[in-house]
Amino acid sequence: MPKKFPIDRKTSVFNVYENVQSVRKTACLLKVSKSTVHRWLNASHKSVQKPRHQPKSLKILEFTRSCLESTPFNSCRMIKERVHKELNF
Repeated sequence: MPKKFPIDRKTSVFNVYENVQSVRKTACLLKVSKSTVHRWLNASHKSVQKPRHQPKSLKILEFTRSCLESTPFNSCRMIKERVHKELNF
């Protein structure tokens, strides 16, 4: 059964790794596995990552809404053609 480490233990991983620059040495010093050190370090990087690009489906949805707001009597076919033409899908 996996152990749950305290938060201060996780923060000490960052400090130790910053000083020794080695996952193996960090794991040995803090008496945790190498995979645990990797997981904690990668989890911190994931939380700082840039947001991803907006998915195509959201762009299509926003475009469709704007089409319907400007001319509410567009047919589905007309909207589809405009999406393909203007968004290059």
